[in-house]
Amino acid sequence: MTDQLSRSAEESDGVDPTWVRLEDQLGWYDHKSVATQQAYKRIKLAQLVVGATSGRCWSASPGRCHRLPQPSSPSSSPPKAPRSGAVAARELP
Repeated sequence: MTDQLSRSAEESDGVDPTWVRLEDQLGWYDHKSVATQQAYKRIKLAQLVVGATSGRCWSASPGRCHRLPQPSSPSSSPPKAPRSGAVAARELP
């Protein structure tokens, strides 16, 4: 009953409730898109700063920056030759 009264009051004002709802949704979308775009730009700026400073850190002061561990060198013994199949590994009767 109350919904009918509020609808009749809105319709008597000449404002379509569908139009009001659409404008509300558009306002929400505008607000969210601006917030999302600002967050995206902040992340991109942070990536740029981190990328620029890490490259500078690696080249300018190699003793003071954290370095990744170097891969261990391969052993001095030559690699074993692969077997030529399962038949060579055992004697056939």
